[in-house]
Amino acid sequence: IVGAFADSYLEVLRILSEVPPSCYKLEESCDSVPNFFGEIDTFIHVPVGVEEESFGLVYIEALASRVDCIFTISGILNEISDIEKYARVVAHKNSKDIYNALKACIEGGTSDILPMPSEKLEEFSIQKMTESYVDLFLEWHGNDSR
Repeated sequence: IVGAFADSYLEVLRILSEVPPSCYKLEESCDSVPNFFGEIDTFIHVPVGVEEESFGLVYIEALASRVDCIFTISGILNEISDIEKYARVVAHKNSKDIYNALKACIEGGTSDILPMPSEKLEEFSIQKMTESYVDLFLEWHGNDSR
């Protein structure tokens, strides 16, 4: 589990106390995002609501890594209409859906989940995102020219 330790940290520790410590790792951050995704089989990012994730760069990083992904729709995923092609999407606050999606990843078989095309990932490049923010800023200030 990677991420800042939240209010639920003690509850997570309590739940994990029933699991051998060799089966999990808790980290507040990772030094190398590519290395992190290269070390895992499945990435699960399941914010509890549709607006809980402000942007969700981690979604894009995971999709670019081509690791199996399990997501709830939040942040930037609200703008990707066909995300179900590229990740397993589960309902918010539904541990049974998460479990079933993880089980499907583990069992493998013929998956209908595709790698996200590089053209779609390019929509979220630093260059494109910078242009979008500049355009938005100029729009807010009533100036359509750069």
